[in-house]
This record gives sequence, structure tokens and C-alpha cells, in this order.
Amino acid sequence: MTQIAHYRLPDYDPNEVFGCPVELPEAHAEIARLCGERHHDYRDGWEMSWPLKIELVQATNGSWSSLGIWDVERELCPVFSAKKAKEPQ
Repeated sequence: MTQIAHYRLPDYDPNEVFGCPVELPEAHAEIARLCGERHHDYRDGWEMSWPLKIELVQATNGSWSSLGIWDVERELCPVFSAKKAKEPQ
């Protein structure tokens, strides 16, 4: 079942809460990884410093309570390209 996991970035803006669709049940560490991946892909996360601290939160009595903070790593995947060099004259 797909549900929305909520998270925030305590090192950037601890007051802004983001949503991330996840399949439940999942372990919190896997949810944090999915949130990090989504943040990278859809929220300019490629411009951030990694590892990124992801705090999973849940709504409790009208406010957000923490489920814990995870360090989410991003692996570097180099991209290579080639073009024909100019011939010397």
C-alpha cells in the first residue's frame, strides 16, 4: 500500500516538511533512503552536500514528532561522453 512518508532536513530548514510516496510496511532506514533519493531527484538535491540528514516525522496532536534522523549517502556515478577531436592542421 502506498502512503506518504514525511521528512525534513534538520541541517537546512528544520521547519519545512516534505512528503515522499513509499510502499508500507518498510523499515525506517529504507524510507529515509527513498526520501533522500526523491529529494535528490525532485528538489534540487544534487546541489546539496551529502550525506544528507533525513529526519522522518509523523503528525501527532497537530505538530510533527520525530521518528529519528538518518544519514543518507549518495553514491557518485560518473558520466562519460566523447566527441571527435579536431584534426590538427
